[in-house]
Amino acid sequence: APANTSTNSGTMNINTGGVFTAPAVYNNTGTTNLNGTGNISGAFSGGVGSILNIGHTSPVNYTTSGTITGVETINVVSSGTIFTAANAISGVDTTFTVASGTEARFNAALTGTGTFTNNGNTTIAVGGSIGTTGIFSNTATFTTNVPFAPVASSSNTGTININSGGSLTIPATFTSTAGTITTTGTGLLTVANPLNGIVTNAGTTNVTAAFAPANTSTNSGTMNINTGGSFAQPATYSYTGAINLNTGATPIIGNLNGSTGSILRIGNTAPITYTTSGTIAGVETINVLTSGTTFTANNAISGVNVLFKAFAGTTTHINAPFSGTGIVENSGIMTIDNTFNSGFIT
Repeated sequence: APANTSTNSGTMNINTGGVFTAPAVYNNTGTTNLNGTGNISGAFSGGVGSILNIGHTSPVNYTTSGTITGVETINVVSSGTIFTAANAISGVDTTFTVASGTEARFNAALTGTGTFTNNGNTTIAVGGSIGTTGIFSNTATFTTNVPFAPVASSSNTGTININSGGSLTIPATFTSTAGTITTTGTGLLTVANPLNGIVTNAGTTNVTAAFAPANTSTNSGTMNINTGGSFAQPATYSYTGAINLNTGATPIIGNLNGSTGSILRIGNTAPITYTTSGTIAGVETINVLTSGTTFTANNAISGVNVLFKAFAGTTTHINAPFSGTGIVENSGIMTIDNTFNSGFIT
């Protein structure tokens, strides 16, 4: 526990058995390394050029017991290291890096103008946040239980998990072509800018830009295609959830193939005018919902094996073959100008 006006412009190694308590007045512009059971007690601060290496030469299990302020670079280094931010960390203005084989848990806020790079396993818990304004890069596993909005030009080549309570908003020029994004429970993915890559949606995905997920993507949750959004289904895709069309301007590009349990709601929250641009196959339930909606099927529809229902005030034009074993209920205006094979019609 050095006295006030102490300084570190060199390197300080806090090794097994060592505990460092910073004085109230401390000028830290150097490097601090935590190793073994080495620990920092209480608040810790830094200045221009300051670096904190957690698990520098050997893994540590370090939980903060005070705030970290002004340390420009923080690295979680040695494989096996677990770092838990139980207190706010601010002023990370160069970079925060989580190395391969390490784990970082954020139970409090991280802020600064620096970049954030995750090559290990990072989790944002309820009560935590990552608000660094530099580019975010994920090459391993990143999990959020709270809203997270990376900046433009960020990238994902690993896996981003959006759990219940969490959300991810896709920024401009976001690269995830080689990555995976998953949603579960109440987890929310907002496609506010174009998105590719594997997306496993068991939560909710809101689409307001071009969304073209990669092969092996799935939707067992809910996808809302809103104004400005479009969805292009890949060749290999499991669709057992719901797709809600809230825009009629090319919401689905090409063919749409569903499986057991799949639902398509046309005009879910507001009236739209939607004309197919490809076939619809295996979507078991199709609803034409909001009064004022016009649905025109210029391509074949098959496999409607549960229900096709057109609600009051809607208009449906069937200009291509329609088939399925499901019930057809029409409370609006329906015009059939092609082969129509279905179950019971009311």
